Amino acid sequence: MSKSILSALLIGIALSSVGHARETLPPLVNGLAPKTFNELWAGFDPRAEPLDVEVLKEWEEDGIVMKVLRYRIGVFKGKRAMMAAVYGYPKGGKKLPGLVQIHGGGQYAHSNAVFTNAKRGYATISIS
Repeated sequence: MSKSILSALLIGIALSSVGHARETLPPLVNGLAPKTFNELWAGFDPRAEPLDVEVLKEWEEDGIVMKVLRYRIGVFKGKRAMMAAVYGYPKGGKKLPGLVQIHGGGQYAHSNAVFTNAKRGYATISIS
């Protein structure tokens, strides 16, 4: 087999597997949802997949580093699922306590909460 045919074959195999990524969570067994916490997370390894973080915007304000992020939360039905968030922390901070700001309704990240908590010394993420 020539090198060019072998190369084309390997590229074709690689491209065909892109759309068929392994699912993040196992499929339902007999269509039934897990009934316990342990059943739900059995075999799940949150470090098995890359986070694929994209920084969409970054700025500094009053000693606080603020970022708008998009990151991968998993592969579902063969498609990569992404989530957006606002993340902030005191400039130069290391090993900071962290907060996740969970809002009710509206489905948007709130930069004011992130900024306020970062001013208090926390690394904070507000999910969208």
